[in-house]
Amino acid sequence: MSPYLRAELLILAVFVFLVVFRAVNRGKLRVQFSLIWLTVAAAMVAAAAVPRAVKWLSNALHVAEVTNFIYLVGILALMAIGFKQSEILSQHSEQVKRLTQELSLLKKQLREQEQNETDQNT
Repeated sequence: MSPYLRAELLILAVFVFLVVFRAVNRGKLRVQFSLIWLTVAAAMVAAAAVPRAVKWLSNALHVAEVTNFIYLVGILALMAIGFKQSEILSQHSEQVKRLTQELSLLKKQLREQEQNETDQNT
């Protein structure tokens, strides 16, 4: 792995760490989701710190260039993160739907109860 690629990985990892910590401190990112990004940044630091391991993995998977391997791992990681986020979004969508239905039923019951009280008072 070239020294430039190692430097780029380290700089990008530091940038990710800073962005994630800042987002968590400002309340824009939950700790649960920050762990995913911190793991990605830690993997980038590990790749830059141990280039022989990256080269060995690249060769073991028959990837011609180390840079191609790093891009492949990055793309696969982003796809996994995107899939997990889609799962979470789907769950939240179902929860919103269920809560909306429950709220509608409660409002209907409240109106009926108010109507019954009004009818009894007259």
